[in-house]
Amino acid sequence: MRSVSLAKLGLGIAAVAAAAALSACADVPLIGANHGEALPGDTTATGTAAADASAQAGARAGRAAMAKYSSSSTMAVLLDTPACRAVLEKHIPSVVNSNQISMARGISLKQVAGFGSSGITPQQLAAIDRDLARIR
Repeated sequence: MRSVSLAKLGLGIAAVAAAAALSACADVPLIGANHGEALPGDTTATGTAAADASAQAGARAGRAAMAKYSSSSTMAVLLDTPACRAVLEKHIPSVVNSNQISMARGISLKQVAGFGSSGITPQQLAAIDRDLARIR
């Protein structure tokens, strides 16, 4: 992978952030897998209030089991949450204190790590994820 500094990327970082936002939306189906099955919140003729309540309960349980913060969180969330920022400063202080980090606020830490110039290693990402998972 060719290493390119964030400064040389210029508007490229904005394009990456926009693409990341679009890809996050693309993972959310607009209709059910069976094309027409009821989605949570749908109480039309194809959905029921009971199915809606069951789906919402399952979603809440799934979210509770997941870590609140991770390297998949946006840099804005990680930098603006004091406990998360402390984790980043512990593991990757040069990235956190970079004058270019504001360009990456809309993308995840994993995406930032994808830029060779970030210098973030897979080992650092794993350690950051372990520490972020402890934050509630």
